Amino acid sequence: MEKSYKEEYVIKCFEVDAMKHLKAFAFMNMAQELGHIHSTKMGCGYKDLIINDNVWIIYRAHVKFLSAPKWEDRVTLETWHKCNIGLFSIRDFEMCDMNGTPLIEATTSWLIMNMKTRHVQRTDHVLPVDKFAPLSFPEKNIIRETCPKIEIAEEATFVKTRVVGPSDVDYNLHLNNAKYLEWVMDCLDIELLKSHAIDEFFINYESESQIGDPIDLYTCKLSESEYYVDGRRAGKHLFKLTIKFKL
Repeated sequence: MEKSYKEEYVIKCFEVDAMKHLKAFAFMNMAQELGHIHSTKMGCGYKDLIINDNVWIIYRAHVKFLSAPKWEDRVTLETWHKCNIGLFSIRDFEMCDMNGTPLIEATTSWLIMNMKTRHVQRTDHVLPVDKFAPLSFPEKNIIRETCPKIEIAEEATFVKTRVVGPSDVDYNLHLNNAKYLEWVMDCLDIELLKSHAIDEFFINYESESQIGDPIDLYTCKLSESEYYVDGRRAGKHLFKLTIKFKL
């Protein structure tokens, strides 16, 4: 089988922001589904893992918006498993226009977690190395460095509390990873979002949330173009994000 998988999309009206650019959370939804399709083709998708009560969990992501696609643009999105690093499975993504010009680049780090024990599993213990190593694509290195750990911004101040509702969760009844990006945007000034396109963002997912959980959102401005947002429950960090805008 091919080491990468690609699909064609048309950007929908409900996927764009006030500038008619593809939203960050919409991209994460597209990437999540494409990664699922490709991992299934590789023999390590949801149905393959859940037999032994295991699931893929996204841990970190770094996404670069080189030139955000707009409403009604036709684009392609490609994904591939790049390599394993320790406990992490690294999966990259590239969105291009129909001429092949890169629009969005992303690298994501994934873990395998057992749903019963809640313990992280070593990828090479769950997926036979001899079977999956030939399907890796380390030479196609869209972003060289994996997403780093984001340090806590001590100066961040409280913005609002969001309670996880039924519309926020996925099939595991956990807060869906893309929803964090929606909530982040709700913490930023609308005038900023109406006039400045996203340049890039880094996000660390640190703990799961379920229906009814209250999540306190904190934010601060790191520079003229960069902001920090995190979510906490009872003082425990659930996610941390930094996002830069084009000036």
